Amino acid sequence: MASWSTIASELGVTLLVPSAVVSEALLALPDHGTDIDVLLAQPTVLVLDEPSAAVHAAIDAARERHGLFDPVASWVSAICHERGWPAISSDPDRLRRVHPDLEVDLL
Repeated sequence: MASWSTIASELGVTLLVPSAVVSEALLALPDHGTDIDVLLAQPTVLVLDEPSAAVHAAIDAARERHGLFDPVASWVSAICHERGWPAISSDPDRLRRVHPDLEVDLL
């Protein structure tokens, strides 16, 4: 992720990170809290605290369409789809279950 932050800085773009992703990362990698904090403090990273109404609708649509409930993947895919941006993920299949056509760059 540090490499992506460096690339974002060089390109002058911002990495959007839903707060649910941060919470999930801290639960999955409790020994990496300091590393996660350092990443989130970068000027190229913006943590989104609340999903928009459109994101809530995308989460509901994914649940209805695919019969699955993955609000984190739905939130990420909705943000990317809304902006026409690729996602960055270490688990592209998780995002593609929610949004099969989503462009995903491997983390």
